[in-house]
Amino acid sequence: MINVGVIGVGYLGYHHTRIIKSLDSVKLVGVVDIDPDRAKEVGEEFNVPYYTDYNDLVGKVDSFIIATPTITHYDIAKNLILKGKNVLIEKPVAAKLEEAHKLLELSKNSDKIITVGHIERFNPALKAFRQHIEYPFYFITERLGRFSNRALDVDVVKDLMIHDIDIVFSLAKAKPTDIRAVGIPVVTKSIDIANVIIEFEDGSVANLTASRVSAEKVRKIRIFQKNSYFNLDYTIQEVFVTKVFKNDIRRTPIEVDKGEPLKLELINFFDSIDKRGEQEVTLKEGVRALEIAEKILEFINARTKQLLKSEN
Repeated sequence: MINVGVIGVGYLGYHHTRIIKSLDSVKLVGVVDIDPDRAKEVGEEFNVPYYTDYNDLVGKVDSFIIATPTITHYDIAKNLILKGKNVLIEKPVAAKLEEAHKLLELSKNSDKIITVGHIERFNPALKAFRQHIEYPFYFITERLGRFSNRALDVDVVKDLMIHDIDIVFSLAKAKPTDIRAVGIPVVTKSIDIANVIIEFEDGSVANLTASRVSAEKVRKIRIFQKNSYFNLDYTIQEVFVTKVFKNDIRRTPIEVDKGEPLKLELINFFDSIDKRGEQEVTLKEGVRALEIAEKILEFINARTKQLLKSEN
C-alpha cells in the first residue's frame, strides 16, 4: 500500500485528492494547505487528517503530490527529494528554469519516482492516435479558455501553452532550430494570449496558440503528415483522421477508450512506484517543456521592448 499526501488542495489539488481517495491501491494519509479553512474543508470532506505544514506529514508518507502555486514548487520538491520521497509535481515543474535544473540534478542521486503533471499526455484521445503518427511535419494547436482567477501566478505560456509544448516535443522527430512568438497582457500584468511558431531541423513546423481571455474553451490539435492529417479534440476526447486514397479523401473516426486523464496520470505515477514501470512523463521532459516556454517568453519580451523603443 502506497501512502500518499496531497500538498495544496485548491482546484487541481482537490481533484487529486478526490481520485486518490477512490483508488484501492493507495492510502490517502492526509492533505495540506496553508489556508487552514481550506485544509479543514477538504480534510473533512474526504475524512482524512489535514495540516497547514507539509512537514507534519513527511514522516507518515512515502509519496507526495505537489499542487501548490508554481512559485513554491522548487522549495517543496527539493525538500521531499532530499528526504527520499516519490513526487509528482504539477506543471510547470518550477517557476524558474534554474530551479528546474537543480531539481533535475538532485533527482540523479535519488532512486525514487519524480515526475511532472503534464495531464494531457494521459488524455485517451492522444493515446489513441499516437500509434498512427509516422512522420508529422505540421502541428497546429489551440488551447483557449475563459478568464478565471486560477493560476495567475504564471503567464499563459507556462499555464496553458506548456501542455502543447510538451506534446509537440514528445511527437516531433527533430530538434528545434527557430522560435518566433508574439504575446500580450490583456487583463493581467503577464502574457494572457500568445502565438508561437517553432521550426525544427527536419523542416517540420509547429504553430501554437494559447489564450486565457477567450469567449470559449478550446483544446485542440491538428497534425499533418504525408497523405493524412489528424484532428483531435482533448475536451470531448474525439479523434478523426483524414486520408487521401488516389482521388478520394476519406474522414474517419479513431476509436477512443475514454477516461479521466488525471486519474490515468495518477495510476501511472503509482504503478511506476509499485512496479518500477515506465513513467509516461519524466522530470527531464518536464524541464524541457519549461526550457521551451522560457525561450518563447524571452522572444516575446524582446519583441515587446523593440516595439516600445520604436514607438519612442
